[in-house]
Amino acid sequence: MAAPAPEHAGHAEQTGHSERGLDLELIIRAARLAVTTRTASKTLFVRHLAVESDVAERLLRKLEHCEVIAPEAQDAPGRPRRVLTTSGQLPDVVAEFERRHRTA
Repeated sequence: MAAPAPEHAGHAEQTGHSERGLDLELIIRAARLAVTTRTASKTLFVRHLAVESDVAERLLRKLEHCEVIAPEAQDAPGRPRRVLTTSGQLPDVVAEFERRHRTA
């Protein structure tokens, strides 16, 4: 997947925040990236979403909480996460993120 356009780089830091400091659009972009690449890691999010390391870590926690990705393996901390959501399930996951954002 290509790097985000410059106008989107650092988007979460520039806009109003939700989801405990994470922008809804950024969460959705992270979920799409994880499902498309079938992996999720802090490095992947830093490089492809142009976010800081702490934001990438919060995105991983959010996607884990929502069962998009598997929890971090206890015997391999920092390794890429296994993606649990399929591309067929992604539209429903995105719709759920949006629904929760509207009711928050």
